[in-house]
Formats: sequence, C-alpha cells, structure tokens
Amino acid sequence: MLGNYFYNATIRRVVSVFGTLFNNIKVARFGSNASSRSTDHIHVPISYGPKEKFLARIRSEVAIEAKSGIAIKLPRMSFEMTGIDYDTGTKLNKLNRRRTGSISNNTQTTHFQSVPYNIGMQLNIFAKTQDDALQIVEQILPTFAPEYTVTIKDIDGPGSKTDVPFILNGVSFTDDYEGDVATRRTITYTLDFQVRAKFAPGVGRSAIIKRVNTTLADFDILTNENQSPKESIFSQVSVSIDSPTANQDDSPSKIKTFISFINPEDTYKVVFDDSPAFTAGQQIIGLTSAVGGVVTGTGDSPGEFFVNSLEGLFTAGETIRNDESPFISGTFGGSIDIS
Repeated sequence: MLGNYFYNATIRRVVSVFGTLFNNIKVARFGSNASSRSTDHIHVPISYGPKEKFLARIRSEVAIEAKSGIAIKLPRMSFEMTGIDYDTGTKLNKLNRRRTGSISNNTQTTHFQSVPYNIGMQLNIFAKTQDDALQIVEQILPTFAPEYTVTIKDIDGPGSKTDVPFILNGVSFTDDYEGDVATRRTITYTLDFQVRAKFAPGVGRSAIIKRVNTTLADFDILTNENQSPKESIFSQVSVSIDSPTANQDDSPSKIKTFISFINPEDTYKVVFDDSPAFTAGQQIIGLTSAVGGVVTGTGDSPGEFFVNSLEGLFTAGETIRNDESPFISGTFGGSIDIS
C-alpha cells in the first residue's frame, strides 16, 4: 500500500498562507500629545521560528546593543507549527472518490477521500512597549470570530480549491519587566490557532461507469425456495451512456434510460419475416420501439439472428435497420427468445 510517491505540499501551503495573513501589520507612533498620531507607520516584520529562539536572541543582544547600539528590531512577530492531530469530528467515508480531469481511454483521474487533520499554529508578538503590542493584537482579533476561512489551491489534489478555516483558540501574554536597568524589557503576546486541513492521498485512474442495471423484484417471491428468482422480477431499469440509440439525431440525450424484462447481458434469438443482411458486430435499432441492440451472429434458419445488449422488446412488424447503414433493414416477425 505504501510506497507510491505523491506530494501535495499540504503542510507547506498551510504554513505559508498562515504567515501571509499577518505580513502587512503596521504600528503607529504617538507624539507628545496622546491624541495626535504620526503619519509614519512602522511595518512589523514576521518570520518563521520558535518563540524561544527569538527570546534568546533578544536577551543575548543586550550586550551587543550596549557596545554597538544595534539590536534586534522590535516590534516583530514570529510563527511556528506546534502539532498535528487527527480530526475525528469531520471524518468522512474513506471510500468516497472524486473524479477530475478529462476522460482518456475510458478512464479518468480519481482521488480518494482526503483525511482531516488539525494543524496547530502559534503566532508570537514581541514588543518593547505595551502600546506597540496592543496595536498589533487589536488589528488581528477582529478578523477572527473566532475563525477566518481562506481558499487554498491544490491541497486536496491537483486542481482543487479547498476552504481552510484558521481558528483562534486563545491569547496569552507575558511581560519581562523584572531585572536591573540593563535588562531589556520584552512584552510577548502568544496567539494559538487551529487550522482544519485535509490531506489528500495519491491520485489514480479508474474506468468510467457506462451502464447501470437495476432490477425491481417481489421480495416474497424472491425468498421463496419453491419459485425461481426470475419469477419475482417486475422490471429492469438500465441507464447506459453507450446505448445504440444514444447516437441517433433524434435522441434527446447521450444517456438512454429504458425499462423492460430484458437483461442486456443476455443474448436473444430474434426472428425476422425476411432475411436482412445484418452481420456480427453491427448495431441495430427499431424504428417504432427505438430499442437498440448488437448483432452477435446468425441462426440456423434464414431470418434468425442472435442479439445482445438489448434495451427492451421490439414491436412486432416494425422495421429494424442497421444503425450505420440505414438501407440495410428487416421486418421483425414478433419472435424473440433467450438463446
């Protein structure tokens, strides 16, 4: 089962989209008058990495800042993936399949049902002042109520578009204000998110269903040991896309539906009043009944032909012609028996 290579880059796409949601956050500075705002806005940088890495870098650069006056810029943001858990609440039948692409050689590309997982994401906000941190937080919170849905391409298979909810689960913060004068203050806000993603399996190819047969029967007769199962049959409904009548100019659709006691898989002996020049493999059609079939061979007597893929019963006395050569035709004598 395992070993067939495929890669939809689902996690990579989800993480990339998550970071893109917050890549245009800005903060403004206040002047000496608290009511006046500066027209200059500072873009808040964001990068992927663990929270501890940035905190360690901020603390270690206090000495560097003291010597050179250069340190890591605040405010800034970081994000990281924290875990992947199976989502039992949205599980669907794993045998469901989705067809995509065009039909080639009577087959089409298929995808089995994708598997739901919850991806944990964490966004960290680092700032020197509480005002900077609050400006960032208040730009984010109204967007998530508590979720924000983004359409992501190709994570549920090639050519797919999947709506992925990004759910905000909670917000926490810490303020490292304790320490001596040389210790740099760092305010950290942590936002925990849950992303409901789906992981699609590899693609395959399967044949196209062209015919569906449904038999309507009397269950009481069907379960009676003293009666033949065929006696219970009321009728049969067949839906076919390759019906001999589907190519007719007067056919309303490429799909033909018919009801009869005829089993299209059986071969029947059809007797004509004359001797039409039908040959094996030819498709024939009744002009009155519009019933089609395929000639498989000739019988022992003139006018006898073996036909399968019948869609119903011909009408006695009607003209039956060759589907491809209309001038080849015969008159149905009214006799049809299973061979």
